[in-house]
Amino acid sequence: MADLEELGINILDFLQPTPGEIIKNTETQEYEYKPLDVENMDLAALLGSIITSKAKKTKKLGKIIKKFTTERGSKYNLHEGNITQRIWRSPEKHADKTTGVQEATKGVFVKPNELHKLNPLQNPKTSTELLPPITREGKNIARLRDTDTGKIVSELEIFGNPKKGLHPLEIFSSKSPKGSTARGKVHLGSKIISVD
Repeated sequence: MADLEELGINILDFLQPTPGEIIKNTETQEYEYKPLDVENMDLAALLGSIITSKAKKTKKLGKIIKKFTTERGSKYNLHEGNITQRIWRSPEKHADKTTGVQEATKGVFVKPNELHKLNPLQNPKTSTELLPPITREGKNIARLRDTDTGKIVSELEIFGNPKKGLHPLEIFSSKSPKGSTARGKVHLGSKIISVD
């Protein structure tokens, strides 16, 4: 079976800030876009619906839900649909001194004691991918799969909202092929110190 990259498909083309579906209105016989009721969905269902959506990627960002700051001085916005965007990066606390706004992308939040479970993404000797999360025992679980063997190599609990002590995990690409260290595919931010 060919993977998405071999077929020329980028998983990010399937993401949109507000997931939904196109339905035919039975009264008017016209097609309409119906956003999902995200307030009543758990995080795993929400992210799974976004990842599997066939809608085109859009640059329009939904309403800002929360703002947060990390211990290295970066400031982020969390938009509807779990879209994060870094809006400021402190040049004093980063070696390359770059600042400013970065591209918005899918984002979740991770406990500090779970960070090591992301290590398979950084191993250049294996090809891994981040799968849509599942809900198990009331927890939202992200899974990493070795794409060569099909085996799940790591699981970690993720959260949909920023909280003090969690780390933001931004997902630019769900795949980390052999030879890659996931740099530019995921970004793990430093610990959150404040949430507005």
